[in-house]
Amino acid sequence: MKANNPEILNLLTAYKSRIAESHLKDEVYKWELLANFKGRPNTNAPDFAAEYKAVKFGNLMYQLAGGVGNHICREKPEEFRSLFIELFDESLLLDNRVNNFSEKSLILYRSIGGEKGHHQDERTISTYLTFHNPEKYTFYKSSFYKPLCELM
Repeated sequence: MKANNPEILNLLTAYKSRIAESHLKDEVYKWELLANFKGRPNTNAPDFAAEYKAVKFGNLMYQLAGGVGNHICREKPEEFRSLFIELFDESLLLDNRVNNFSEKSLILYRSIGGEKGHHQDERTISTYLTFHNPEKYTFYKSSFYKPLCELM
């Protein structure tokens, strides 16, 4: 990427202008959610289903993802807990953790009668990781990142 790319410079200028006007009012809720739910869901919680349900993810992941997560937790809380333990295991490669979480949560969902999408995708998984460790991870939404990557 060229440092003087006019499209990137225009994007940065527009972003700075928006921050100056809005003072990030539309983004503050994310940091409030992180402040309230950092380190969660807690994989050591005695009742993992209650722990998962208590975490408020807001609109940071597709709404149905939380519903599917709650459904899995009601039926197979220990199996779902184990997926989070693996997802949060920093000794494993991130790509493997993300792929395994998505694949294994789909298998769990299907095993309890789930027929439609499980919505445990990159956006949802990035939310879980960010809540768990916001100093290392951040939110991901493909509709924001893909156009930026194409521009770059």
